Amino acid sequence: MAKKHKQGMDFSQAWQGLAGFINQLPNDEREKYRKAIGDFMHDMKHTLGLINNANEIVRRDVNGCSEEHKAGEMIDIIKTGSQQLDGYLNTMLENFCDKIDLDEGR
Repeated sequence: MAKKHKQGMDFSQAWQGLAGFINQLPNDEREKYRKAIGDFMHDMKHTLGLINNANEIVRRDVNGCSEEHKAGEMIDIIKTGSQQLDGYLNTMLENFCDKIDLDEGR
């Protein structure tokens, strides 16, 4: 568990560093990067949601089936992977996208 925490901290610091580089750009360029990253994050989260929903539909079908399946193990692996990916995306959102400063004075 300590390795995952350290890795998460490394990711956070890396994303914060990239946000710092972008924050050195003129405001109009920062806005373009923030929008592009925001659109990317939205699309990634949406796609991950589709995967999670499809996985739950498969889980219901397998659980409703009278035959024994090994699919339950695969469904659990997909769920675990989706949760990890969601955590990585949240780290990127919180430590990169949300750290890009915009001049709100317009």
